[in-house]
Amino acid sequence: MTDKIYNIPAGCAFAEVLAGHFLREYRGRELELTDVLFLLPNRRAVKALKDAFVRLQGLAPTLQIGRASCRE
Repeated sequence: MTDKIYNIPAGCAFAEVLAGHFLREYRGRELELTDVLFLLPNRRAVKALKDAFVRLQGLAPTLQIGRASCRE
């Protein structure tokens, strides 16, 4: 698997664009989405991304994003 870096323009809704892209890219193979590492700057961004995945999935089952923290 090759690493990819994505760019989201400043005027776009970050969490919705990111969640929407990955839901489309992994449609039909949602379990592979658990291998994706989202590097987010803080807990607020993690919550926003979780909420975006839930909003875009509707009532479909959704895998929850885990959280790991890096402390120096």
